[in-house]
Amino acid sequence: STFNDMQGRLKPFQANLGHMAIDAIEARDIDQLMNEMSFTGTNRQNYKRYLSGFFNWAVRQKKTGSNPVTETETVKVESHTPEIYTPSQVKALFSACYKEEKPRSELIPFFAIAFFAGVRPEEIMRLEWKDIDLSLGEIHIRAGHSKTRQARIVHLSDNLKKWLLQCPQKEGSIFPYSETSLKRWRKEVHQKAGVEVIHDGARHTFATFYLALHGLDDTLQELGHTDPKMLFKHYRGLAKNRKAQAQKFFEIAPATGEKVLKIEKQGAA
Repeated sequence: STFNDMQGRLKPFQANLGHMAIDAIEARDIDQLMNEMSFTGTNRQNYKRYLSGFFNWAVRQKKTGSNPVTETETVKVESHTPEIYTPSQVKALFSACYKEEKPRSELIPFFAIAFFAGVRPEEIMRLEWKDIDLSLGEIHIRAGHSKTRQARIVHLSDNLKKWLLQCPQKEGSIFPYSETSLKRWRKEVHQKAGVEVIHDGARHTFATFYLALHGLDDTLQELGHTDPKMLFKHYRGLAKNRKAQAQKFFEIAPATGEKVLKIEKQGAA
C-alpha cells in the first residue's frame, strides 16, 4: 500500500539521520546520504517525494522552519514509454482465470476493473459493490478510496459491464481477499497465460487504448488526472495508430458459460 511504501522509503533516513534534530538537517545531509546509498533517477525522486512530504508536515507542526528537500540536487530521470499488454495477451489472462488447474475466477472483477476502467489496484482493493451503479454505468471512486483523495466517477465500457454482470455476488468488497492472495493468484494466472507481468500494465493499457478512441480530455477524466502533460508525454505516441487495436481491446468479453465463482471467504491468505 501507499502507507507501507512511505514507511519503507523513510526507514533509511530514520536510521541514518534520526540522531539529528529535525531543524538541523540540511539539504547536503540528504544528498550525501542518497549518494552513499546509490539512489538515482526515479528511485531517488520517489525517496525525495516522501521525505519532502514528511518535512512539509514538520513545517506545519512548527517542528522546523523549512523543508531542506527543496534545496537538494535536481534529479535527472530518463523518460521511458510505458509498456502495455496487447489485446491477445489480455484475452489470454482472462482465459487463464478459468483453466481447470487452479481456476482463479475470483480475480475476474479485479482484472476487469483494472484493465477496462483503468482503476488503480489499491483503489480496487477498497471498492465495494455498492460503489458500482450498473444501471447508470458508473463506478464511484470515493475520496477516501482514491489515491489522490479526490472523488471521481469512472464510466463502464460495454464489455466491462458484461464482466461485472456475470459475477454472482453484488455486495461487500469487490475483492474480499488479502493483498498477499492477490499477488500470488495474479502470478499464477500470468504464468498459466504465458504473459509477463508489466508494472502498472493494466492502467497503462487502458490509458493507451482509451486515448486512442476518446481523446485527451475524456481520458484525463477517467484516470483522475488533472495535468495533461504526463498523459500527453507518455501515451500520445503509444495511442497513435492503435484505434483498431483499441477496438479489439474493448471487445474482450466473457464467453458463454464462463462464470465467476461465488466469493465466500474474506481475507484469505
